[in-house]
Amino acid sequence: MKKPASKSELVEMIAKASGLSRAQVSAALAGLVKVAGSQLRSHGIVAIPGLMKMVTVHKAACKAHMGLDPFTKERRMMKARPACNRVKARASKTLLG
Repeated sequence: MKKPASKSELVEMIAKASGLSRAQVSAALAGLVKVAGSQLRSHGIVAIPGLMKMVTVHKAACKAHMGLDPFTKERRMMKARPACNRVKARASKTLLG
């Protein structure tokens, strides 16, 4: 099984494919991360054309309750969890072919 490309390998591949320098590609990726993060915080959704769509999903708080342990199948007290926002990403249809 092949290992996925590291960040530096990915930057190198993008630089070769686009004809840009490694520094330009690295700056562009840093800018993309910054803009995507600000858009997710302010609007809750960001679409990167041809690549993916990211959406924030609010997960409600969960009180402590009796539940079934999935490994031992015994009933036990499940911990309470605070409310949080999660990010879900969906691949673009053009990316999947």
